[in-house]
Amino acid sequence: MLKTSNLVVGYKNTKATQIILSDVNLSIESGKMIAIIGVNGSGKSTLLRSITGVQTPISGEVLINETNINQLNDKVLASKISLVLTNQHISKNLSVFELISLGRHPYTNWLGINNASDKKIILKAIEEVDLQSLKHKKCNELSDGQLQKVLLARAIAQNTPLIVLDEPTTHLDMYHKAQVLHLLKEVCVKTNKTVIFASHEINLAIQLCDQIILINQTKAVQGSPSALIKNGSFNELFPKDLIEFDPLSKSFRVANKRN
Repeated sequence: MLKTSNLVVGYKNTKATQIILSDVNLSIESGKMIAIIGVNGSGKSTLLRSITGVQTPISGEVLINETNINQLNDKVLASKISLVLTNQHISKNLSVFELISLGRHPYTNWLGINNASDKKIILKAIEEVDLQSLKHKKCNELSDGQLQKVLLARAIAQNTPLIVLDEPTTHLDMYHKAQVLHLLKEVCVKTNKTVIFASHEINLAIQLCDQIILINQTKAVQGSPSALIKNGSFNELFPKDLIEFDPLSKSFRVANKRN
């Protein structure tokens, strides 16, 4: 579904080029839930923006169904990828229903009017994320967890084969982090959509994801959680003086250092 070939991402201007990740070769299949994980500042968001057309890579290719992403206009791209980014401007004066309705924008006429088919898709997205009781509320009345579910419903209503989210569990407590990621997993299973998200929730990602893209220094390694555990990839993610990976529990924990 989505592939990258010799991708180099970072920042480039007339004076200098800053490479964040190099030689990134990913192969992402339909119906999979994939987390991008790494330490702070490792390039998770930069990679997400680069594979979705938001940011131009320094070199290499991003292909969606064998078509270079650069050959797709904005409207076509919006029918392929739904984006939920951090610090995204949201008009909280909109109702839940109105905000989710914006997901149908790529398919409406120039007036942006939703037809009966659009409204059916919107209501189905609301039901899938269990927001029926909130659909007439203003978004400024919602908790962070509720608003995150609304943004997910908007992405579902956009009805694209690929949903991409940047740190969807930020500011949420442990229960709501698990709830949002479980919802994403259900979307994959029920609809065969692909979900890619950047996250710091490494332990949850290991439990729930089909694959993980692990960023360490300037490299990105893709594999199933079990394969990455087996080859020791998680062992090198953090300095071992404080955090260590336990392959038996498949989770990180505070290192038990004895004097």
